[in-house]
Amino acid sequence: MSARYTLLRRVAPAELPLYRSAQALRAGGEYAALRTIAPPRGYAALRATWRGVEHDGWVDVDDLMRRRYPALGALAWRALDRRYALDLLSGRDAAAELPAPPGGWAHVRLVDLVERKLPAEPLLCFDAPGRVRALFRAFPGEAPAPRAAADVGGVPLAMRFAIGVARLPLALLPAVAPGDVLLVRAPRNVVRIGAYALCEFCWEGENIMLNEPLTEPAVDDPHDDLHDEPTTADALPDASPQAFDVAALPVTLEFVLHDERVTVAQLAGCHPGLVLPLRGAPGEVTIRANGLPFGRGELIQVGEQLAVEVKALWRAKPAACDGE
Repeated sequence: MSARYTLLRRVAPAELPLYRSAQALRAGGEYAALRTIAPPRGYAALRATWRGVEHDGWVDVDDLMRRRYPALGALAWRALDRRYALDLLSGRDAAAELPAPPGGWAHVRLVDLVERKLPAEPLLCFDAPGRVRALFRAFPGEAPAPRAAADVGGVPLAMRFAIGVARLPLALLPAVAPGDVLLVRAPRNVVRIGAYALCEFCWEGENIMLNEPLTEPAVDDPHDDLHDEPTTADALPDASPQAFDVAALPVTLEFVLHDERVTVAQLAGCHPGLVLPLRGAPGEVTIRANGLPFGRGELIQVGEQLAVEVKALWRAKPAACDGE
C-alpha cells in the first residue's frame, strides 16, 4: 500500500539519475535544476560527445550566437538563417560555451531546430545568469570519489541462545507466578540476533557449541489456535463499534539460555564448532515477554516434554497489603 506524503519533495524513480546529477553539479559550483519542461521553439537540438558517448540536449541558438559573435548586431542576427547557424556554431564554438563535464566535451554537433511543440519531459536545465541556456536529457560526470566506508566492525550485536517459546493470550499473563510450569512449544536451540536466526547450538554442562549456519530462517509459527476463533465483531458486522479486545492479544514468552554481547567484527570471527562458556547456572533461563525481560526460570522435563519452572518475575506487581 503506497502513501502520499504531501509535505515532502517528490522525485519520480525515473528522474533519480537527473536528480543526482543536479545535486553533484551544485556541489561542484555549477547551477543546474531538474524541471519537467518542453524544449522551446527556436532552440537547437544537439549531440555532445564525452568519452565516446553521445548525450542529447538543446541550446538557445540566439543566446549562443550572441556570445560567440558579440559584434553581430541584433538586426543582422535576425536576418540570418538559423539553419546556417547550426553549421556555424557546431564544434568548438558550441563546446566552449556549453556547460560541460570534467575535461570538456570532445565534440558538439547542432543537429536540428525546434520548430514545433515538443512534449514536456524531465530535463536538466542550465540557465544561470551569464551562462548560455541549455537543456540535457542526461549529464555525464566523473564517478564519485571513493568515500570512506563506515567502520561497522564495532557495531554491537546481541546474540540470544533461545531454546523455544510458549504462547498465551495477554489475559492469562497476570496469572503467571513463581512455581508455575510453562511447556516449551517446539523446542529448538537457535542463536538469534533480533529476529534473524543465525545457527543452531548444542549445550552440555557449562559449555555452548555453535553448529552450522541455518540455510532457512527458524521462525516459530506466530499463529495460535487460541486466537483463531471469530470475534463478536466478526459475527455481528452491523453491531456498534467496540473497544479493542486487548485481553486476546498474543504474548510470546521466549526462553533464553544465554546472552552474548559481541561486535560485528567478533561475530565475523565465529565459526561452527566454536565453544563459548555458559554464564549462570546450567539450566537457568531468562524469560522474555514479547522481547522484554520478564522473569527467570529453570529448565525441567515434564514427562517427555521440555518445560520451564518460573522462579522469579521481574515485572510482578507489589503484593496487596492486608486491609486493602
